[in-house]
Amino acid sequence: MAMFAGRLLIFTLFLTAVYTLLFSLLLAVHVIAATVWVYSIAEEKWKKSGISFNSLPLTVVTGVVFGLPSLILWPMMFQLNKKGRPLIYLLVVGLENAAMLGFWYLCKAPKSFNVFPNGGSAPTADYYFFGLGVIGTVLGFLILLLYYCLKPKNTDKVVLNDIRNRDNDDDSDNEKEYQYGLYYEFCQVIFPLKVKESFAEELANLREGLAGQTS
Repeated sequence: MAMFAGRLLIFTLFLTAVYTLLFSLLLAVHVIAATVWVYSIAEEKWKKSGISFNSLPLTVVTGVVFGLPSLILWPMMFQLNKKGRPLIYLLVVGLENAAMLGFWYLCKAPKSFNVFPNGGSAPTADYYFFGLGVIGTVLGFLILLLYYCLKPKNTDKVVLNDIRNRDNDDDSDNEKEYQYGLYYEFCQVIFPLKVKESFAEELANLREGLAGQTS
């Protein structure tokens, strides 16, 4: 939420300093670049799996599910969480935010960025937006970095195994269909994900052992 709020505030300030068309073009560049990046990751995964795929639907779904939302978020799961990709995303977003705030400051500061306007003591609304945008960005970065560093290694494998078992269970409760979040479902569409039988067996044995200890 901190990243989301900070990003929206920075977008709002930046939009006051540029034409709407230019702002839209810059957003489109970000979305297209993110779509191409995620598509290349998915394409590599599909080719390694030896499974044929249709590039056009994959491109469209990638753009809608990952490219457009990448303006404010990055799912830290499966292939998107490997090879330091979340760190690359945070670096790009940080540079974008700094560039937008810097451009806004240079263009609008003489008119609106006045801590004490007209000799008064109250900051302007833009000053609050600027500060909240910076705080939201920094706080969001710290939270996401902590999540990236502390997330257990096999979390995604466990969730994927449970989802596959749920899909194979005819008596599965519909209310639990998206209990792990929609992006786990989306990743199954974009990437050919697999769970090794050995991992599934080890997980089942571990859960049986824990259940025995608690009973």
